[in-house]
Amino acid sequence: MRNGKILLIAILLFTASLGIGGTLAYLTDASDRVVNTFVPGLVPPSVEEDFDGCVKENVRIKNDGNISAYIRACVVITWKDAHGNLAPQQPVAGKDYAIEWTDSGWQKCKDYYYCLTPVEPGQQTPVLMNNVIEIEKKDGYDLVVEIAAQTIQADGVAENGKTPVELAWNVSIQNGNLQPAAGEEGTP
Repeated sequence: MRNGKILLIAILLFTASLGIGGTLAYLTDASDRVVNTFVPGLVPPSVEEDFDGCVKENVRIKNDGNISAYIRACVVITWKDAHGNLAPQQPVAGKDYAIEWTDSGWQKCKDYYYCLTPVEPGQQTPVLMNNVIEIEKKDGYDLVVEIAAQTIQADGVAENGKTPVELAWNVSIQNGNLQPAAGEEGTP
């Protein structure tokens, strides 16, 4: 009798394991797979300008990324010869060249010009410079005006409740608009 009980329990356990295994196989086969796709935020900038060979005009920065971004730019003005060599002297504003800065949407802080509002993907900043004109030509050299742009995503919280742009650029964000650090204000 005892062997009969053990045999009955073994048969019941074997039948239960077949039922559980079959149920799991059905659920695994019948369920649709869920794929989590994460797309990283990209914010590459590009400088857009009108240039007729003599005058650089309407300089602005485009957000070529896939998320909103804050943008800043650094303007570097040099003399270069035909081989790309730099002249030993820097061009002097007002003597060698003149820049007509825009009057809205940008603020100068130390060596950078900050666009005060985030720029949506595929959109451009307001015009940074209306035009740059060479006043006096230097023998053997051309005036070169280079715009180096940087971007940081506008969304997200990095640490201590601060946004990535606040941590990286030492600025603050108030109502979505970028504000320079105290004591560093200026205008282009």
